[in-house]
Amino acid sequence: MAFHPPANFTSLNHGNLQSEALAVTFGFPILATVAVTLRLYSHWMTRTFGYDDWFICIAALLFWAQTVVTYKFVVMSYVGYHIYDIPFAQVDFQLTAKFIYAAEMIYVPILGLIKISIAIFLFRISGQKKMVKRAILSLVIFNVAAVTVNLFFVLFQCLPIAAIWNREAYPNAKCLNFNTVTTTFASINVVTDAMALILPTWIVYDLKISRRQKVMLIGILSFGLVTVVSGLVRAILLAQFAAHPPKDFTYSILFCISSIEVGLAFVAACAPYMKPLIVKVAPKIFRSGRFGRTAGKSTRPVYKLSESRTWKGTQTMTRVDTNGDDNSRILKDVTMNDKTDIMMTRETEVKWQDNPNGRVQTSTESLV
Repeated sequence: MAFHPPANFTSLNHGNLQSEALAVTFGFPILATVAVTLRLYSHWMTRTFGYDDWFICIAALLFWAQTVVTYKFVVMSYVGYHIYDIPFAQVDFQLTAKFIYAAEMIYVPILGLIKISIAIFLFRISGQKKMVKRAILSLVIFNVAAVTVNLFFVLFQCLPIAAIWNREAYPNAKCLNFNTVTTTFASINVVTDAMALILPTWIVYDLKISRRQKVMLIGILSFGLVTVVSGLVRAILLAQFAAHPPKDFTYSILFCISSIEVGLAFVAACAPYMKPLIVKVAPKIFRSGRFGRTAGKSTRPVYKLSESRTWKGTQTMTRVDTNGDDNSRILKDVTMNDKTDIMMTRETEVKWQDNPNGRVQTSTESLV
């Protein structure tokens, strides 16, 4: 590719945005890694680890794979430089096109995996609300279908595929308008993000809790609003760039904006799991019981099963004496040798009472 610098080359601005591009490229994966690490540590504290954690971990590994590929492309193609400052003779266009192709292929399933992780979490806390469960399953099916179709279009954006990075060798290749494909599926991502955002409100709207707790709970579960906003901004910017590409199109970090969207999606997916960690670091925020240490020994109580009833072999009511402690800690310190300690699975909706005359709480409410 030949490029002739303008006559006033020496008087032009020769700064670049590559440092900003690299900061975005690595900053948000680091933020996502911190969020996932805190989530896993929180689950280690409560001795819980589910399928949603596996999905988020796989997504995190793919995010770092995308980050490495993006870094290679940013450096080798001089992303952030003015077009008149790029030494085109030193750029391997076929190799950089392969990096773009690889980054796109890796990016597509990441958000899908994050949304499946969120859906599994919402399914678990939705209790006995069958309509909510059906809506969550529908969201998962729609999400998987959208990811599959998107991946298909990215994979076969040109036929033969090699024409993606070597158009000159395949002058008769048939290729899609990839800007249109990217913008379309960015818009679909925004729609699925919005659908996932509505579900938490549906789950908690009829809970018999205080307005403050309900607002906190909806806020925690709806932290994905930042993902919706970032996805919407990305879709708009991509559409504008495709419709009116600037002359100095390389002086931009738009290629790196997907890292912002994905990084914020990780934070949103991990935020609801942070209560055990926050309780440990700042117990007054969610203070509802007492924990402490005396003379170097733990003062945690052991929760005993005091009453259990079964109706027609399908439903079980369990009464637990928590000794006035934080209900959210019931999950901890289960001793296998004591048959009266509490055993439960992640698929069970946990209900309890603060005292024999108190109201019933659910596992959803324990988030706040």
